[in-house]
Amino acid sequence: LSRLTKLILVVALLVLAVAGVAVVVILMVDFGGGGAGDDTSNLNDENNNNATDATVPTSNPPVELSTIETFRNTLPAATLASLEQANSPQSQALEWLEDNLILDSYSMERQTQRFALATFYFATNEDETWRADD
Repeated sequence: LSRLTKLILVVALLVLAVAGVAVVVILMVDFGGGGAGDDTSNLNDENNNNATDATVPTSNPPVELSTIETFRNTLPAATLASLEQANSPQSQALEWLEDNLILDSYSMERQTQRFALATFYFATNEDETWRADD
């Protein structure tokens, strides 16, 4: 073989080797590789069934949602749509709920109950009908 042919062959083999290493690295990253200290391991693995977000190290620390944001994430789509209207009973109830200084001490069930009752209150014309002297 000529010198040029040998050079082309060596370069081609080097390119293939680099491409092969790149593919292996990509596969290791995508499929969790299983190496020590690997932050991309599958959290649903049988060995991690009882792990929580607070105890599993991640490359990005979890973003803590406020109590009201966490509560909003539990609401159905129709309620979320109603919250877009500033004066809807739902948005008034959410605003009232946000003003509660000890909201984070309430269970999600109690927050939902208070929101539902406040929505009912604001939907029935507030104190105009509740405090009527009948």
